[in-house]
Amino acid sequence: WMVQSHGQRTRQLIELIDVLPTLVELAQLSLPTNQTYDGVSLVPLLDGSADSTGKNASFSQYAHCNNGKIVMRSRFACTACG
Repeated sequence: WMVQSHGQRTRQLIELIDVLPTLVELAQLSLPTNQTYDGVSLVPLLDGSADSTGKNASFSQYAHCNNGKIVMRSRFACTACG
């Protein structure tokens, strides 16, 4: 399965919201068109056809630290609690 991605690493930023579009594309299905999805398929990253730019930033929220927020850009992250 996707032999070209075995053992490969990337510094591309990805987010959990990218999992749904990735699985849908791998299953050769389509997302409903009457809704908006923020995620993007990671298949181009897995099969090696992705461009080198990727996402500029990744945004996360976590329950610890009173709904803390994280913004990541390349090698740097900013975390805010509460």
